[in-house]
Amino acid sequence: MYRLSKKYRNIRKDVEPIIEQLQEKRLLGDRNGSGFNLIF
Repeated sequence: MYRLSKKYRNIRKDVEPIIEQLQEKRLLGDRNGSGFNLIF
């Protein structure tokens, strides 16, 4: 379990900046990013 959560945390560290960028685009009214809302 611990190993899995550690791996998940590493993935989160890589993915979080991408999610933040997508959220920023959405806030700016970029409708193209709305599709990613379903994935994350």
